[in-house]
Parts: sequence; C-alpha cells; structure tokens
Amino acid sequence: MSVVLEDLVVAVRDLADIPQDPHIEDPTIIRWINRGIEAAWKIAAPMNPAAFRSSSLFTVVGGYGLNVMAKPANARQILHVAKDPTSISARRAIRRRNSSEAEGLQTGLTWDLEGSNIAIEPFNRCAGNYALYYSLGPTLLVKAGDPLDAVMEPATEFIETYAAIRCLGAEESDSRDMRTDLAALEEALPMSFANLAAGDAETIGDVYNTGGMWPWNLTP
Repeated sequence: MSVVLEDLVVAVRDLADIPQDPHIEDPTIIRWINRGIEAAWKIAAPMNPAAFRSSSLFTVVGGYGLNVMAKPANARQILHVAKDPTSISARRAIRRRNSSEAEGLQTGLTWDLEGSNIAIEPFNRCAGNYALYYSLGPTLLVKAGDPLDAVMEPATEFIETYAAIRCLGAEESDSRDMRTDLAALEEALPMSFANLAAGDAETIGDVYNTGGMWPWNLTP
C-alpha cells in the first residue's frame, strides 16, 4: 500500500505532538515534508541511480525554432540523447554541443540546453525521432492522495522525523531527542537504498552489436 500525503501529515503531527495545533497549518507541514523528501532523495540517488532514471521519445520537424523539445519538469540531469532510438541498425547517441562551438563548424548532430528546452543542432538538418534519457528528481507532493514515490518509501520515517523537527522548531520546543533519531535514520538510509539496488542489473548486452551496452530500463 502506497504512502500518501495525508498519511505523512498525520504522522508528522503525531510525532511533534501537535495533532490539532492551529498555529501550524497543513500547507506548512506539506512544505516541510517536501523538503524532507528532497533531503532523502539526495541520499538515495547516489546509492540507487537506476531507480531515478527515465526516458521519453520526441520528434522534431527541423527548422528555426522547430528543433526543440521541452525538458521534462521532473528531470534533474540530462544523461544523453539518442537519434532514431527505435531502429536497431540506426540508433546512436549524439553528443552535447560545446558552448564555444561555432554553428558553421558542426560536422554532426548535437544537443544542448536552451532555457527549459532541449535543442538539436544544426536546426536545418535535425528532423527525426529522438530519445531523451535523464535522471529524475522526487515527485512533489501537493494535494491529498498524492503518493510518495515507491522508491522513496524506505525513507518514510526519515521524512516524517525531518518535518516534525521543523514543527517543534516553530513551536520553540526541544527537538534534541528527535534530532538524534534523525541522525540515526540518516546514517541507515544509504544501506537501505543500496540494498534495493543490489539485485538490479544495470545494463544488458547489445545482442545486435549496434552500439555497446545500453541501460536495461531506459529503452523507450
């Protein structure tokens, strides 16, 4: 059963012993919960990077202003871009464009970030299908029913304790014992996430011999 936002809010209020406190409203607690999720994600992502990877297909028609795709809102880092990803014989990764590279000197397709967009250059020769591979940030919890990412569930107690400490701080209450608990939970988290990753294969062989090793769970 998934952990949803309202469960986290109730747990935080119970930990901080403020079940009915009107001075600390739910939106404030939700903000602290999301900060706790972010803190836990910074621990989780290096320990189990495959769990935070995703991909999406996109097509550009080419031409000035028609060579871009909006970067996914939850993308934290662009890993690479591939051309013709669904073609076994033609798929290939394209390199990121050097910021000092002159447009006229390009010898092949490149990609780069332009604001919140992924841009493929040269724009007049880029028409086609692409796949974007990227690392994910945690899902922001906003409303009742929003679930905590399943991969983040081992950090549930850490997140609740993190937010409860903020509640105690707002109440100007003693949080020393809870901070000790948080430190112990933080110390244990890397092992929890490493154990989740221990049985996962990172790559599979490219049996068609068209490009080496491909991330097993990133192929669109």
